[in-house]
This record gives sequence, C-alpha cells and structure tokens, in this order.
Amino acid sequence: MNRIVLGLALVLFVISFSTVFAHPVVGTFDSSRATTANFLTGLFTGEARASFNAHFPGATFATSPTLTPGFLSGIDVLVIGSPKTDTVGINPLSVAEQTALLSFVQAGGNAFLVADGFSAFIPAAQSMVQPFGMTIVDDGLSGVLAATPTTHAHPVINGPFGDIASILLLGAGVFTSLGPGATLATMDISHLPVLAAIEQHALGPTSGRVVIISDASFLVDDTLGGFFPQSQTLFLNTMSYLGVPEPSGLALAGIASAGLALAARLFKRRKA
Repeated sequence: MNRIVLGLALVLFVISFSTVFAHPVVGTFDSSRATTANFLTGLFTGEARASFNAHFPGATFATSPTLTPGFLSGIDVLVIGSPKTDTVGINPLSVAEQTALLSFVQAGGNAFLVADGFSAFIPAAQSMVQPFGMTIVDDGLSGVLAATPTTHAHPVINGPFGDIASILLLGAGVFTSLGPGATLATMDISHLPVLAAIEQHALGPTSGRVVIISDASFLVDDTLGGFFPQSQTLFLNTMSYLGVPEPSGLALAGIASAGLALAARLFKRRKA
C-alpha cells in the first residue's frame, strides 16, 4: 500500500511539473502587418516554420496586427521582425505598442526581435529595440558577411541543438547601444554587435528574456537567398532558450512539498 501512496504522490508531482513546463503560445504579427517575411505564414520562411513545428510540436500560435496588452497577455513568446517584404519594412511600432512590448517582457514574457538593419527596415527595427534602450544602424555593407560568437557559454550559442561557430549575414545592421543587453556575436569586419540577449530579471524581478538579431536572412529559405540551413542551430537554440522558461527552485520545492504532504495524509488515513 505504501507503494500505491507514493505512486499517487508521484503522479500528482508529474502533473504539476508538466503544468510548469506547459507548451508555449507563440505570438506573431498577422499577414496584414508582415506579409512575405511573416514567420508564421510568409513565403520566405517555410524552412524555419517547418523546423519549428518539427522540433516544438506542442507549441501553438496566436497572431495580431498590433501589439496590445490583451494580445500579449495570451502568449508566452513573441517573435516579430522589421521586414514586411524583402524590400519594405513593417509600420514601425507605435508608442503604445512599444509600451505594451516593454510591459510584456517586464511581466515575464519572452521575445525574439528580428530587427533587420537594412536601410529600408531601420525605422521599424529601431522602434522594436528602442523600448530596451538599444539603437541600431545600417552598417552600409552589402553582400554575404559573417559574424563570430563572443560568448560560447550562452545557451543561444551553445545550446541543446548544438554549438555555433559562425553566423552568416546578408548586409545587416549593427547595434550601437545595447542598453541592458549583452553581446552574443559581433560582425567580423567591424567587430560591432549583431546578436544580443537581455537576460531574465535584467529589467526587473519578474522580467523575461529577449534575444535580438540585426539581420533576417538567417530565417529565409536557402532557395530564396537566405541562410536558414546554416542557421538552424541558432534558431532552434534561441527558441528553446525563450520557449520553455526554467521553473524557479521555489516553485519546484512547493510542488514537491505538496506531493509529499498529500502522500503523508493518505498514509495516515490508511493506518487509521
């Protein structure tokens, strides 16, 4: 009978543990705000979308034309980019959207900002990073470029899907100020940041994580001139880093205590 009691406690623990690690809801712009470059429906991002669905099959999606507190309250991870098409940027985030984005992260939400720094996308890119005290500029370079990771211990660079030695870029922008962020990779030519992360709790006691990259080519299909096959590890490490936040030790301790307490109560009833 003791085994049954402990078994019940274990089942309850697993159920609670699964709840803590619930599959995330990923939020993106809908096709009216971002068309061919939309992560969820865009013509340029089919390989990235297929890879995400294959590796994170439990995730669900929600879309909106704007970032509002109501929309953001229903998602766990936000993935947005500055390109609308390959030549036109999205409408820059409004002041209200910037406030909603910052509040979302401060409240524990996670975000992946693909702030492409190509000149046509700069207004949108700057509006995405500005709430976090960051600035981005077009580096004026063209063609295929490379960036090198600077922090191999970070899970975006060396994570569950592998280690990244180099990142391919097409043109791209560079960050001239990172605010509370930390550099993860720099352009080989200029040595300026192109990939950065804002860590959990950096913006406050409940704040989530943010990863920002200054080029969208890593999400684009190779048949359309992008680098997704070479960048898949970076993409998957990033989504893993953002998609399933680690539960706090306090939360796990509480779950374990609850399970043990229930087991004790059941055992006492059995003896009585």
